[in-house]
Amino acid sequence: MERWKISELITPACVVSLTNVVFGAFSLLASIAGFPGAAARFIILSFIADSLDGFVARRTGKESEFGMNLDSLADLVSFTVAPAVLVVTAGLVPAPMCYLLAVLMVCCGALRLARFNAMCVDGYDPGEYYLGLPVPWVGMIASCLYFLTVDLGPSYLWYVLNTMILGISALLMISSIKFPSLKRPHPAILAAGGLSFLVLLFSFLIPPDEIKRELEVVASVTITALLSWYMVRGVSGCFRGRR
Repeated sequence: MERWKISELITPACVVSLTNVVFGAFSLLASIAGFPGAAARFIILSFIADSLDGFVARRTGKESEFGMNLDSLADLVSFTVAPAVLVVTAGLVPAPMCYLLAVLMVCCGALRLARFNAMCVDGYDPGEYYLGLPVPWVGMIASCLYFLTVDLGPSYLWYVLNTMILGISALLMISSIKFPSLKRPHPAILAAGGLSFLVLLFSFLIPPDEIKRELEVVASVTITALLSWYMVRGVSGCFRGRR
């Protein structure tokens, strides 16, 4: 039983995954407490932590099945449950559609992560491609949609767009489409994404609201465009493969 002690199972990568869980939990609490901006920023912090756990595992040479399962559970909290609650509490989609969309996001995320774990046990290498839209991408898309909706002003058009974008993203998670891996992004993409993350994380410190809103819109559009480019590559590759 010694090998099943938590103290024996925890690795440096697991600590990073736990950080992901902590940020996801704070996002949920912020949404419930009525601070959607903080909730969206905690999801971004979870995304950054999730991007680091695999790197840390490879660098330390301590990849484990326990760590893989912990990472998936962390992703379920931070990128499906937290964004789903944000969609409802921030009013990104009006009721009752928001409740149906939230349940769809959580269910599709759970199925996607369960399949991922089963594939890894079967020898799948996530460094080559992602089967189905990665769960963290959906969390980031939800966060960006929050900033865009708030900064550009909620409207019927935004409600429709948010419903379509998040609904399609949820269904793409359980698709069999192969999406390009982001394990080794191009330096330009890494720089643009990293700068956009920093803008969204610290934009609340910028005093003039006009500048703050403009920077948040630019950063949100940049991140959404980068993820959309990878999504289009995956979908177009699927259609080319069928010819």
